[in-house]
Amino acid sequence: MIVNGGHSQFADLLKNSEGNLSSLLSLFSDSLIFIFDSEGRFTFGHGGSDFRLHLSPDNFIGKGVPDILPSDVSDAFEKVFEENLHGKVAEFSCWLDTETHTGWFNATCSPIYRNGIFDGSLAIVRSASNERKSTKVPRKSEENYRGLPSDVPVGVFRSDREGKGTLLAANPMMATMFGCDSPGELLRKNTESLYADADSRKSFLSKMESGRIVENYETLMRRRDGSEFWTSISAKYSTPDDKEESGLIDGIITDISDSRLHADNLQKNLNSLKRTIEGTVSAMSLLVGMKDPYTSGHQKGVALLACAIGQEMGLNEETIDCLRIASTLHDLGKLNIPLEILNKPGSLNKFEIDFLRTHPKAGYDILKTVEFPWPIAEVIHQHHERQDGSGYPRGLKDDEIMMEARIIAVADVVDAVASRRPYRASKGINVALEVIREGAGTVFDKEVVNSCLGLFYEKKFTLVDHGS
Repeated sequence: MIVNGGHSQFADLLKNSEGNLSSLLSLFSDSLIFIFDSEGRFTFGHGGSDFRLHLSPDNFIGKGVPDILPSDVSDAFEKVFEENLHGKVAEFSCWLDTETHTGWFNATCSPIYRNGIFDGSLAIVRSASNERKSTKVPRKSEENYRGLPSDVPVGVFRSDREGKGTLLAANPMMATMFGCDSPGELLRKNTESLYADADSRKSFLSKMESGRIVENYETLMRRRDGSEFWTSISAKYSTPDDKEESGLIDGIITDISDSRLHADNLQKNLNSLKRTIEGTVSAMSLLVGMKDPYTSGHQKGVALLACAIGQEMGLNEETIDCLRIASTLHDLGKLNIPLEILNKPGSLNKFEIDFLRTHPKAGYDILKTVEFPWPIAEVIHQHHERQDGSGYPRGLKDDEIMMEARIIAVADVVDAVASRRPYRASKGINVALEVIREGAGTVFDKEVVNSCLGLFYEKKFTLVDHGS
């Protein structure tokens, strides 16, 4: 009878040499020794002097591992026994509970051959406590995790934060999530190997260290077959009665691949919509430029200043986007105004003034049926309204005027006064700023005016020269 892996003499003596058995076994005081027949049934078991087994030989001789040990251990043994059948030495780690030791053990299983035919396996099981000193878990805690529910839709785990993060316990759902056949197979991995990116685990541990609890931490994980998937982790440090578990992490993990895919697709659609909107806005702005280059340049100048004011006021991104689109098109209604009125060098008569003042409503009418994600048409409709009700076309005042329209009103005046016109030179930025300063709190929103003044005086904002 020959045992692969250098244990042939040991196996021979165990089965054939009772006289040498005691002296031989004394060499393995730190080990559990088991021999299995070709069907995987126990034929011999011995605990070294450092160990005592709960079960007497009568309780396990002739039985299989699934009859004696938890499913995660039997699943792991089944895989290495299959390796032995093919002539290979195999190893696995498992959690065992003996009378004297409760903790992690490393098992080395070697195939036994008799007359060239596979006759069973020899398992030498040693405590891994020295290697896993920080992962020792009391029996009560382990019993709790043996009973983790199998029907919950999330993974439940306990792991060690030290080193590569020994995975101490996991429920069946977590094993399935990572493509493993059983929790026992998953427990042979460390948590570091489950992360698609090692830096992501470092970030997770950093959050744990700073807050002692982490909620909905999203990260890419890696399955057994190497494929990656998105997960959400919520975890906390365990709170046992003793100090041994102070470095252990209890948590749940959820596969959010589908929701992430949905979110990604939604973002792609949103980006596509934004590109479509940008194209529409550019086309409309180009139409204005084809009729009146000055008005087109003026709209661009107002858009730059209006967005800068909005950012200075701390407005959110959505509002800034609305500002940018509305201000870029705020004079779209001037397509309806003859150039003779738009570029008239002298004063306008009453008819011409009234005609010019129709452009906010004309712009509104052009855009009111366009489905923007912002109230672009209404902002354009209001951009000549004033806080005291002196504006047009509807004489709105105070809070009746949208914030975006109040900002465009200020930016519009500053750019118009400070820029060159076809019929006059620029009046200069100082004159333009004095106009809005004098109107702050009456015709213009005071907060908007103060933010605009701060841009020019403190942050040295400059207008783009777009005159002709």
